Amino acid sequence: MKQKFLDRNILILLASFVISRIVLSWFKVEMNTDSINVYWQYLSVDSLQNNLLKGVWYNHTQPPVFNLFLGGILKLFGDRAAFIFPFIFKMRTIINVVVLYKCLNMLVSDARISLVLSLVYLLSPATMILENELFYTTFITMLLLLSSYNLLHFKSKQSYLHAWGFL
Repeated sequence: MKQKFLDRNILILLASFVISRIVLSWFKVEMNTDSINVYWQYLSVDSLQNNLLKGVWYNHTQPPVFNLFLGGILKLFGDRAAFIFPFIFKMRTIINVVVLYKCLNMLVSDARISLVLSLVYLLSPATMILENELFYTTFITMLLLLSSYNLLHFKSKQSYLHAWGFL
């Protein structure tokens, strides 16, 4: 029997995410986007907005993909970028927890174990803090989880799509 994408446990995870993030907002835990001006890993805001490709090309020792992401958001949304960054990072957390749950479902036979471990990840202070930090940690986590998900699928059903997703 094929499992649906939105099963009851995923709905529990999504509800837990919404409730926990509302509680966090009550305690004023919010993303500080001023770090874009401080962290040495990022190009200057002027370079991100006006000379993005040139800056990435000449400053290749810094993370180019994340600088392209930052510059793209700043170019597309301008002053509203401070509202877009938290939204994107929260969506990334949702993707991470759902992919983690799906991976755990492929590894263990009991869905309750997958749910509990995914909830531990979702509600851990580290996840909540890093979700509100303008840094590439959650992005790397998402890429590793997606790679693991594709590797687990490739193990059962070998296809070029899953091989490419793993790479």
